Amino acid sequence: MVRSPSQPLASLILDEPSSWARLRAGVHAHVAWMSMEERAELSRVIYPDLFSEYDARFLSAFVRSLPADLSDDFCACEETWARDEYLHYVGFRIAYSALSGLSEEEIDERMEARESEVDFRPLEALFEDEFSVACLVAYDELATVRAYRANAAVYEKLGPDMVDFVRRVTADEGRHYRNFFALLRDRHRDRLGDVDRVLDRIREHEGVPYGNTFVLDHDDDVWSEEIFDDAMATLRRHLHV
Repeated sequence: MVRSPSQPLASLILDEPSSWARLRAGVHAHVAWMSMEERAELSRVIYPDLFSEYDARFLSAFVRSLPADLSDDFCACEETWARDEYLHYVGFRIAYSALSGLSEEEIDERMEARESEVDFRPLEALFEDEFSVACLVAYDELATVRAYRANAAVYEKLGPDMVDFVRRVTADEGRHYRNFFALLRDRHRDRLGDVDRVLDRIREHEGVPYGNTFVLDHDDDVWSEEIFDDAMATLRRHLHV
């Protein structure tokens, strides 16, 4: 039986006080043994994970404001994605707090200030309609799976609880990819002839300065042309049905 995109796969992260407390205790225990230099370096690497997951709310608001008609299936995928990204932010906030010495409340305040610098204008051509948005999010989520895997050694330094959290985050990104892929395959089969044109345009926008848009947040060290090309080739292959 083929799953309907209106029944999107959701996160396995447990949004419970005990789960967050366990992650918090585990990360703090490992950070306590680190030098200030190690903490600073890990803070630098973790920070893009933190703000990118926070910025998902800006993409959500932007997509919901588009003049394009969005199907119920798309909205179901987007709502699941938005909730999961918030859970990812909560976990990375715990890690960044332990590393930086900032309280989680202080981090929230700093993240809230990012709204004043949100700029989707350089990416407007990628938001034509539901089909193009679904292609963009599917590509971005698949590339993110590759990036989290590439950064595995970083998360290992924060202990097994962080490793387990990021494993679940990575699985979530894969689920998001499958949700939007199912939407494209099942609801937009008549548009699949446009896949190459849409994906070529997305690839052309890699390298645009990041404007707190969540998508194409590919400015830090972990990203590579290999990751971009692999994600793009995989999505092309899956959609050429």
